[in-house]
Amino acid sequence: MPVTRPQHVDLVFRILAADPCVTLDTMDEQHARELLTIWQQGMVNQVVNLNVDYRIESWLYREYPGIRPNQEKPIGLQVQMSVAGLTPDVKRVTPRLVYEGSNAINYAYLRSVGIMLGQNLVRDYTDSAIVELGKRLVEPRGFEPLTSSVRGMRSPS
Repeated sequence: MPVTRPQHVDLVFRILAADPCVTLDTMDEQHARELLTIWQQGMVNQVVNLNVDYRIESWLYREYPGIRPNQEKPIGLQVQMSVAGLTPDVKRVTPRLVYEGSNAINYAYLRSVGIMLGQNLVRDYTDSAIVELGKRLVEPRGFEPLTSSVRGMRSPS
Protein backbone atom coordinates (compact mmCIF):
# COMPACT_ATOMS: atom_id res chain seq x y z
CA MET A 1 0.00 0.00 0.00
CA PRO A 2 1.37 3.42 -0.89
CA VAL A 3 2.23 5.75 1.95
CA THR A 4 1.40 9.43 1.92
CA ARG A 5 2.43 12.00 4.49
CA PRO A 6 -0.31 13.86 6.38
CA GLN A 7 0.95 17.26 5.19
CA HIS A 8 0.71 16.09 1.56
CA VAL A 9 -2.79 14.74 2.10
CA ASP A 10 -3.82 18.04 3.70
CA LEU A 11 -2.37 19.98 0.76
CA VAL A 12 -4.26 17.82 -1.73
CA PHE A 13 -7.46 18.23 0.32
CA ARG A 14 -7.05 22.04 0.24
CA ILE A 15 -6.46 22.01 -3.53
CA LEU A 16 -9.48 19.77 -4.13
CA ALA A 17 -11.72 21.71 -1.76
CA ALA A 18 -10.86 24.98 -3.58
CA ASP A 19 -12.00 23.61 -6.94
CA PRO A 20 -15.17 25.39 -8.14
CA CYS A 21 -17.01 22.14 -8.89
CA VAL A 22 -16.61 20.88 -5.31
CA THR A 23 -19.50 21.86 -3.06
CA LEU A 24 -18.45 20.62 0.35
CA ASP A 25 -20.67 23.16 2.11
CA THR A 26 -23.66 20.89 1.45
CA MET A 27 -22.01 18.02 3.39
CA ASP A 28 -21.14 17.44 6.99
CA GLU A 29 -17.42 17.38 7.79
CA GLN A 30 -17.15 13.58 7.90
CA HIS A 31 -18.75 13.11 4.46
CA ALA A 32 -16.65 15.89 2.97
CA ARG A 33 -13.46 14.29 4.30
CA GLU A 34 -14.55 10.89 2.96
CA LEU A 35 -15.13 12.36 -0.51
CA LEU A 36 -11.75 14.09 -0.51
CA THR A 37 -10.12 10.86 0.68
CA ILE A 38 -11.73 8.90 -2.14
CA TRP A 39 -10.36 11.33 -4.72
CA GLN A 40 -6.90 11.56 -3.16
CA GLN A 41 -6.48 7.84 -2.51
CA GLY A 42 -7.88 6.96 -5.92
CA MET A 43 -5.20 9.04 -7.60
CA VAL A 44 -2.45 7.52 -5.45
CA ASN A 45 -3.66 4.01 -6.20
CA GLN A 46 -3.88 4.76 -9.91
CA VAL A 47 -0.33 6.11 -10.03
CA VAL A 48 0.98 3.05 -8.20
CA ASN A 49 -1.07 0.35 -9.91
CA LEU A 50 -1.12 1.20 -13.60
CA ASN A 51 2.63 0.89 -14.05
CA VAL A 52 2.48 -2.53 -12.40
CA ASP A 53 -0.49 -3.49 -14.58
CA TYR A 54 1.43 -2.47 -17.67
CA ARG A 55 4.49 -4.42 -16.59
CA ILE A 56 2.38 -7.54 -16.13
CA GLU A 57 0.53 -7.11 -19.45
CA SER A 58 3.78 -6.56 -21.36
CA TRP A 59 5.43 -9.53 -19.67
CA LEU A 60 2.50 -11.80 -20.53
CA TYR A 61 2.38 -10.45 -24.08
CA ARG A 62 6.10 -10.99 -24.59
CA GLU A 63 6.57 -14.31 -22.79
CA TYR A 64 3.28 -16.07 -23.56
CA PRO A 65 2.17 -15.24 -27.11
CA GLY A 66 -0.39 -18.05 -26.99
CA ILE A 67 -2.55 -16.15 -24.49
CA ARG A 68 -2.59 -12.86 -26.43
CA PRO A 69 -6.18 -13.41 -27.61
CA ASN A 70 -7.18 -13.72 -23.94
CA GLN A 71 -5.61 -10.32 -23.19
CA GLU A 72 -7.74 -8.52 -25.78
CA LYS A 73 -11.06 -8.62 -23.92
CA PRO A 74 -9.80 -7.27 -20.56
CA ILE A 75 -7.78 -4.58 -22.32
CA GLY A 76 -10.87 -3.64 -24.33
CA LEU A 77 -12.82 -3.34 -21.08
CA GLN A 78 -10.07 -1.13 -19.63
CA VAL A 79 -10.36 1.13 -22.67
CA GLN A 80 -14.15 1.36 -22.25
CA MET A 81 -13.88 2.13 -18.54
CA SER A 82 -11.19 4.74 -19.16
CA VAL A 83 -13.13 6.45 -21.94
CA ALA A 84 -16.20 6.57 -19.69
CA GLY A 85 -14.21 8.95 -17.49
CA LEU A 86 -13.93 11.47 -20.33
CA THR A 87 -17.62 12.41 -20.50
CA PRO A 88 -18.76 16.00 -19.99
CA ASP A 89 -20.84 14.91 -16.98
CA VAL A 90 -17.79 13.40 -15.28
CA LYS A 91 -15.76 16.51 -16.07
CA ARG A 92 -18.47 18.79 -14.66
CA VAL A 93 -18.56 17.11 -11.23
CA THR A 94 -14.89 16.18 -10.83
CA PRO A 95 -12.16 18.51 -9.57
CA ARG A 96 -9.82 19.50 -12.41
CA LEU A 97 -6.80 18.00 -10.62
CA VAL A 98 -8.53 14.62 -10.43
CA TYR A 99 -10.17 14.75 -13.86
CA GLU A 100 -7.05 15.74 -15.78
CA GLY A 101 -4.65 13.72 -13.63
CA SER A 102 -6.65 10.51 -13.69
CA ASN A 103 -7.36 10.73 -17.40
CA ALA A 104 -3.71 11.54 -18.16
CA ILE A 105 -2.64 8.44 -16.23
CA ASN A 106 -5.19 6.38 -18.17
CA TYR A 107 -3.93 7.91 -21.41
CA ALA A 108 -0.32 7.04 -20.54
CA TYR A 109 -1.26 3.46 -19.70
CA LEU A 110 -3.42 2.93 -22.78
CA ARG A 111 -0.86 4.57 -25.04
CA SER A 112 1.83 2.22 -23.73
CA VAL A 113 -0.41 -0.83 -24.10
CA GLY A 114 -1.46 0.34 -27.56
CA ILE A 115 2.15 0.65 -28.67
CA MET A 116 2.78 -2.87 -27.38
CA LEU A 117 -0.25 -4.19 -29.30
CA GLY A 118 0.27 -2.05 -32.38
CA GLN A 119 -3.13 -0.39 -31.86
CA ASN A 120 -4.35 3.13 -31.19
CA LEU A 121 -6.14 2.81 -27.86
CA VAL A 122 -6.18 6.56 -27.16
CA ARG A 123 -8.17 7.89 -30.13
CA ASP A 124 -10.95 9.12 -27.81
CA TYR A 125 -8.55 11.34 -25.87
CA THR A 126 -8.95 14.76 -27.46
CA ASP A 127 -8.40 17.15 -24.54
CA SER A 128 -4.96 18.63 -25.21
CA ALA A 129 -4.17 19.13 -21.49
CA ILE A 130 -4.80 15.44 -20.80
CA VAL A 131 -2.93 14.25 -23.89
CA GLU A 132 0.12 16.43 -23.19
CA LEU A 133 0.32 15.38 -19.54
CA GLY A 134 -0.20 11.74 -20.52
CA LYS A 135 2.61 11.94 -23.05
CA ARG A 136 4.92 13.47 -20.45
CA LEU A 137 4.14 10.57 -18.13
CA VAL A 138 5.35 7.98 -20.64
CA GLU A 139 8.29 9.80 -22.16
CA PRO A 140 11.18 9.39 -22.33
CA ARG A 141 11.11 6.02 -20.54
CA GLY A 142 7.44 5.13 -20.60
CA PHE A 143 5.97 2.53 -18.34
CA GLU A 144 8.58 0.00 -17.31
CA PRO A 145 8.21 -3.48 -18.85
CA LEU A 146 8.50 -6.37 -16.44
CA THR A 147 11.73 -8.22 -17.17
CA SER A 148 14.35 -9.83 -14.99
CA SER A 149 12.43 -9.51 -11.73
CA VAL A 150 9.99 -12.23 -12.78
CA ARG A 151 11.98 -14.35 -15.19
CA GLY A 152 12.13 -17.10 -12.64
CA MET A 153 8.32 -17.20 -12.52
CA ARG A 154 7.93 -18.70 -15.98
CA SER A 155 6.83 -22.29 -15.86
CA PRO A 156 9.08 -24.76 -17.63
CA SER A 157 7.69 -25.94 -20.97
